Amino acid sequence: MTEEVYNVRKTIYKKRDSTMYVVLVETNKGTKRVCKIIPEPLENTKNEFDIMEMLGGLDLCPPVYEWFVFEFGDKPYGVIVMEYYPGGDLFDFVTKNFLVEAQVRRIFHHLLTIGSELGAMGILHRDFKLENFLMDPDDKPKVIDFGLATRNNVPDNGAGCGSLCYAAPEVLNSTKCVGNARDAYSLGVTLFTMVVRQFPFANPQTDSQCMLPEQIIFDTREKVRQHLNAVYESNPTVEVSNNLKDLILGLLDPDPAQRITINEALSHAWFGGMSVRGQNSDNAPDGASNYTPDSTPQKATNSCMFPGGDESYLSPGQAASHIRFVLEEQSPGITNLANIKRARKQRYNAILEGSDAFSYP
Repeated sequence: MTEEVYNVRKTIYKKRDSTMYVVLVETNKGTKRVCKIIPEPLENTKNEFDIMEMLGGLDLCPPVYEWFVFEFGDKPYGVIVMEYYPGGDLFDFVTKNFLVEAQVRRIFHHLLTIGSELGAMGILHRDFKLENFLMDPDDKPKVIDFGLATRNNVPDNGAGCGSLCYAAPEVLNSTKCVGNARDAYSLGVTLFTMVVRQFPFANPQTDSQCMLPEQIIFDTREKVRQHLNAVYESNPTVEVSNNLKDLILGLLDPDPAQRITINEALSHAWFGGMSVRGQNSDNAPDGASNYTPDSTPQKATNSCMFPGGDESYLSPGQAASHIRFVLEEQSPGITNLANIKRARKQRYNAILEGSDAFSYP
């Protein structure tokens, strides 16, 4: 039997600190796939694969095909092989398409459904953002990147992980997180950004008047309301209905105990009777369906800088490097990579002990 080899066609993404690579590959049968490659600890990619494999049957994330260990030099890397969606992620979709409210409603209902079903399974994603939803051929979002996720209802102690612009105040303050309230907040930022095409809170590195993230500065619901209304008024070409404003405010409430939950958001009046899977009912509101946007809308910002680090990613205990960009050259950690093959070494079996979901060859 011929062993499957993944021939690298291009690098789609890499972290600047060379701790993650995403590459487009082609099998020896000519099928395109995506490989996510992460160095040790190998348990990280194995945990991520297990979650995605579990969710694949629910149509919540792209299909995953296998997990294996790949060696470059003497260094092992965990590899997740998944479906390739040429349409890109939700960030690309929002950047290329000026969405009216009815379109945002359909997409965001899918995002909330994903968050709700993850919560029901005891999974916290902890890094919801535009870049972590891929658009399938039917323009339906699928969630990816479970590198920071926790399973089995493990308590979330407010560890400072995630992406700064999407992080809830309790995450930035390292206080106790309540249920999946942090995921609800990140979805609120995602919703706002889809509609207004900018983040709801200022970039502290470029705003000299703001040395702290505004999620912390606007520490009451009323302060957030006043701030968001000012942002809406400064973007007169963007129409936002009152129901949508109310939903955004509820998700961005700085108090996690008062913030509306993901399940409550699914029942919000803005959806007007949409079903669980996001299909419109006859009385679903049309929102801004008659709105004609400017011909050259401003592109959404793709990263948010902050003091003490050069990118917008928070890793437990430190400001780590994370920026979204397409490489023109191979990364310094993995250079001149032509193909990816499985490493067949017994020592890697140790990390799989006790796992019923996968047995390493």
